[in-house]
Amino acid sequence: MNCGGVCTDTANDRLHCGNCATACAAGQICSGSVCTFSCPSGQVACGGRCIDQPGGTLACATLFDLGSIGPSGSTSSPTRLQPTPTTDWYVVRFPDSIDFSTHEVGTPRILFSQNDGPGGAFRFDIRTSCGGAGTISCQTEGIASTGLLDWQFFDGCGSMPNCTVRSASTPWPTTVFIGVRRVSTAPMDCSEYRLQVTR
Repeated sequence: MNCGGVCTDTANDRLHCGNCATACAAGQICSGSVCTFSCPSGQVACGGRCIDQPGGTLACATLFDLGSIGPSGSTSSPTRLQPTPTTDWYVVRFPDSIDFSTHEVGTPRILFSQNDGPGGAFRFDIRTSCGGAGTISCQTEGIASTGLLDWQFFDGCGSMPNCTVRSASTPWPTTVFIGVRRVSTAPMDCSEYRLQVTR
């Protein structure tokens, strides 16, 4: 484009970005005729800020291990950006108590401590294996184990003095796989999520 008598590539010229009259602000570059942030190595411009470059999908082969959670314990996932419609996989363990009579100590719970976007851009599924096979009941009638914002397992031992005789129809979830996926159909808007796990 002829900008003041000089042939200019307005797709990449930060002083003439997209047209002759638009100059990018300090700290910005011109990319694809649009002013965007110039981010340090290892970061990408996203929603008006620089964020860590996504490290790829947490697929089954590279799932993130959240460890073992005992009674009154807690942990959380890293904050994650999911730029493509895929599924991130996590695994967490809720070990049995040694004493059957206290088998039900603690109430496993998984929820989002961060879920950006209107109404939350992410949902998670609770599975018995990585990759999506099998679901783990919430131990509450009518509650599914897919498309969740919050999941909690209530042990069916109830008031029984000895948990060797179980009232639960669903086994204690000693190993839980969590698949997190974006449900928003909008273009990648830099929404991030973080899981919180307690017992």
